[in-house]
Amino acid sequence: FLLCLCPLGHRERDRESTRERGDWEGGGPQSPLPLFLAWPAGACKGDSDCGWRSRRRLRLPLRRRRAEQQQVEAPAAGEEGHDGGPGRRQTGQQRPEQAAAVAWPFSSSTSGSGQRRPQRSFLIMVCPKGDEKILSFGDVVLRRSDLDILRGPHYINDRIIEFFLCDLSTSTSLDDILHVPPSISFWIANCPDDDSLRDAVQPLKLQEKSTVLLTVNDNDDVTVAEGGHHWSLLAYDRRKNVFVHHDSLRGMNSSHAEKLYKRLKRFLGDLGSSAGYVEGFTPRQENGYDCGLFVMAIAKLIVEWHVQRRELDEQWIPLVVDEVNASTVGQMREQILSRIEHLMEQQKGGGH
Repeated sequence: FLLCLCPLGHRERDRESTRERGDWEGGGPQSPLPLFLAWPAGACKGDSDCGWRSRRRLRLPLRRRRAEQQQVEAPAAGEEGHDGGPGRRQTGQQRPEQAAAVAWPFSSSTSGSGQRRPQRSFLIMVCPKGDEKILSFGDVVLRRSDLDILRGPHYINDRIIEFFLCDLSTSTSLDDILHVPPSISFWIANCPDDDSLRDAVQPLKLQEKSTVLLTVNDNDDVTVAEGGHHWSLLAYDRRKNVFVHHDSLRGMNSSHAEKLYKRLKRFLGDLGSSAGYVEGFTPRQENGYDCGLFVMAIAKLIVEWHVQRRELDEQWIPLVVDEVNASTVGQMREQILSRIEHLMEQQKGGGH
């Protein structure tokens, strides 16, 4: 994990609140309570451009004596008071391994009287134990914990879904089908203003796409990263000018899917005003953790439909009825694992 620490308390009331709590010993109003932002390093493009990926936010009071010792311990995700990510309430969830963190102060300031103020910013490096990078594929970096999720069985995270969609895109190489990464779909649904929405959607070139696949998550609070509990799929068919929502827990994500649809239709040009929305037939999942697999299974089927049958008048929904069920979906864990292991062997051998 990489952590950034951003000092809070730039406003006077934050300073007063910090002083009353005594979270920073002896710091007074100059020493606000810090905010840690932590996210998996593998979520960044090339480990440098972090873009909009899911973030795990940790709020940790950092006492002055700990800063002087230059060490702080990050709590394990999922513990009380911290966000353990999507599916944290699902049964069978495995807690990520404890991460160790070290903090180095890298900036300070001096008051007008010449007195040294306490350090207010820290560079944090967190190294999760045993969660090394195992595969770089396109813009996706997979880690050891992702394999554990697939073997679990556990709730599928956005990194695995993004890998799967990226693999689909690579295998088809069609310019008129678009797989939108989960992080981008989430931001489109929840970005706070029209300028941010425009900046997120325009690069997708929706008016040039025949089929668009987007994930839907029930987390609608951008301040609670990885806070959702359920995945579903929103697919756009330009021929019929309709968005189809596939939800394996029927109706659970409907409001979130409709919000995403209403935001996207504004960028469809002349088709936008008449673009429709329907709830498509989706087999019901039989447990509390396979929703992400249903998303990937239906996405794969839609891509196959797009390649083989898009000239026909029929839509993909009859194929979902015939080919997607709990049994076929359950087999996907092993299939994705095998695919990842195959790509790992290729990278080790220098192949492509």
